[in-house]
Amino acid sequence: MVEAQLGFYNHPPQLLDGLEARARELGIDLSSIDLDAITLPAGEDLDTPSDDDEILQNEDPPEVEMGFANTIVVDNLPVVPPEKFEKLGNIIRKIFSRASAIKEGGFWMPVNADTNVTYGYCFIEYNTPQEAQLAREMGNGYKLDKSHILVVNIFDDFERYMKVPDEWMAAETKPYTTGENLHKWLTDENARDQFVMRAGTYTEVYWNDARQLSSELIYQHQFWTDSFIQWSPLGTYLATVHRQGSQVWGGEDKFVRLMRFAHPQVELIDFSPGERWGGGKDDKYFARLGKNTISIYETDTFSLIDKKPLKIENVVDFCWSPTDPMVALFVPEMGGGNHPARVSLMQIPGKEELRQKNLFSVSDCKMYWQSNGEYLAVQVDRYTKTKKSTYTGFELFRIKERDIPIEVLELDNKNDKIIAFAWEPKGHRFAVIHGDDPNPDISFYCMQAANTSRVSKLTTLKSKEANALYWCPTGHFILIAGLKGFTGKLEFYNVDELETMATGEHFMATDIKWDPTGRYVATVVTAVHEMENGLQIWSFSGKLLYKLSKDHLYQFSWRPRPPALLAPEKEEEITRNLKKYSKKYVQEDRDASNQMTEQERVKRTQLEEEWAAWVAKWKQLHEEDHAHRMELRDGEASDEEEEYEAKEVEVEEVVGIIEEVVAFELDH
Repeated sequence: MVEAQLGFYNHPPQLLDGLEARARELGIDLSSIDLDAITLPAGEDLDTPSDDDEILQNEDPPEVEMGFANTIVVDNLPVVPPEKFEKLGNIIRKIFSRASAIKEGGFWMPVNADTNVTYGYCFIEYNTPQEAQLAREMGNGYKLDKSHILVVNIFDDFERYMKVPDEWMAAETKPYTTGENLHKWLTDENARDQFVMRAGTYTEVYWNDARQLSSELIYQHQFWTDSFIQWSPLGTYLATVHRQGSQVWGGEDKFVRLMRFAHPQVELIDFSPGERWGGGKDDKYFARLGKNTISIYETDTFSLIDKKPLKIENVVDFCWSPTDPMVALFVPEMGGGNHPARVSLMQIPGKEELRQKNLFSVSDCKMYWQSNGEYLAVQVDRYTKTKKSTYTGFELFRIKERDIPIEVLELDNKNDKIIAFAWEPKGHRFAVIHGDDPNPDISFYCMQAANTSRVSKLTTLKSKEANALYWCPTGHFILIAGLKGFTGKLEFYNVDELETMATGEHFMATDIKWDPTGRYVATVVTAVHEMENGLQIWSFSGKLLYKLSKDHLYQFSWRPRPPALLAPEKEEEITRNLKKYSKKYVQEDRDASNQMTEQERVKRTQLEEEWAAWVAKWKQLHEEDHAHRMELRDGEASDEEEEYEAKEVEVEEVVGIIEEVVAFELDH
């Protein structure tokens, strides 16, 4: 069921003061005006169309009386005497204030007047029904101790429970209605991918039809969002963000609203990796960073693991493994260097420390997980002995190997500045841009080189105009780019063969986005620049396919795809026999190319016919005006090309005069 929430806003005092001041200037007495009688002319919207108008027309009007929908009843509490009232009350307040702030004076725990002990339940009042609903979802089933598992209900539900008839009645059988097919886009017969763009006041969704060297508009919506849009990680949903909250859309041919979430002034939204909720591959946990703590929650109950946060003195950063319930955390130096910095790996939910590495003289630290969770790279900036400069090295954790061995990697010139780092997706290689602008070097390394279990360097590309690395989602290829301060230089590089496939340029490019299949890549110029806004679509090998211009382009994003359903062994078998499988698609590409050629031929023929018709039309008009032209020329017919007289005229022109004194001797 989709629940709707309408937001109501009061006029700020500054606006009313301004109106009153303006009225005094015009000599108008506002007290004599019936403001309720003032209406806009029919059809007038002051040029501010809003989706809310459609929402109000299509949905039931909001109920003014809220009842007790903002109050919850918490049952199965311990029955305690007066000396434990305060302690129990503080515990309950702490648990249920996690959902939202409890209304002032909104906590009441009744006491039996005869026995002077509590009844075992309490009432908690929030400011809105949505907050109460969230508190019910978070608190119901909360394990206070072995004997007390909380049962939470909305107060208004009791009236509904009381209306349950004494006699059972069979539920009405409703006819089955097909819901929205949220994965229809994956069945495109041409295996195309979609992308969304937000430009000006419009948000548009397109097919990338690379075979036709163009894009196909699927859906367009004006004023669809107040700030930004975001795909879910598997591409099932598209979220829009508004002042009142966020909305989630999906469907077959058109995007229909599936859910609404009231959250005024929301600035950030995030989906869990599996589109359920929390953190880690299986969405079992999520965490937040606090002062000297990391609070880790179970998504099923929204309760803290072991009912307490993980206490880590001075922790400043952590990140989840993309595949396992494991976090990497960083603690900087303390005590003036007496206590070294450290990076730790911790297993969840047991909170067992799997590996720890102490780091000395640390200036800064960044952590990079490989997409399969096989490796963790820790980029460590260290002070030199003089403390006047820094140098950089890498601590490389081999997560899947016994005891998680760690390797230290230093660049050939350890004083090189690190500009960018990127792991190969699903692979064992990584790339580093290092050195000084504007022409740094790019080095490639492998964690599983032949005949060695140590990290080894594959090659270094010297003096490249680059500051960003973009691996193809399937690995093997990488796009090396110079963005922002650079001119948009592009180099498409084959890491398997260690050779450049192509080079290109997209002047003023600000963003680069690979499509989820790794077949195509988009280079984008957003509204960061006032000019040249739009995108260019390239093949993975660096061939420019087509361009799409869009003024005031704020956002571009490919629609993600869910993981393949094939087993890894099957994917490897397909890769080995790719030529056999590709014959079908090569023929389809050839047919598409021939179709394009035929379409171009038909288009040229049509243009030629249109030109011939236009020429014939004007020739006919010319013939029809022949008599009138002869009349204007006193009967002389001068239309024929042969009727002319040629005269040859010679013209002499003095180009210039130069006087020069020449010395010579006379013979005597």
